[in-house]
Amino acid sequence: MTVNPTGIKGLSLAQQNYVECIADAEARHGHAHVSLLAEELGISKPSVVEMLSRLVESEIVRRQDKEVVLTATGQRVAKELGGRHTLLRDFMVKELRMDRRTADADACRMEHVVSPSFVRNLRRFREDLVYESE
Repeated sequence: MTVNPTGIKGLSLAQQNYVECIADAEARHGHAHVSLLAEELGISKPSVVEMLSRLVESEIVRRQDKEVVLTATGQRVAKELGGRHTLLRDFMVKELRMDRRTADADACRMEHVVSPSFVRNLRRFREDLVYESE
């Protein structure tokens, strides 16, 4: 698998959205299933099945009967996306003084496209701000 500029295991934006949706479903229900994913993502069940096949092949998810769960790799991807989202949203709210709703929506889009270098530098910048304020 090739690495994309975001460094997230070469996953497309659509695949990243699936990982997030599955992670949310697991947090709420312990697992996901095709019908739930189709409803949450607003797409057809056959489209979900097709994408899940690709994610199984990439070892991001595994299927057990009708359940879909993230593998350890999938959980790492979900954690990385969640961490990026939180970092970006908090930066926009605290440092740029954006309202939380707008910052949350912008972070949701940005988390998928920023490079690992950007994330590292933003984390370092935030740490420097905290250190300087003490």
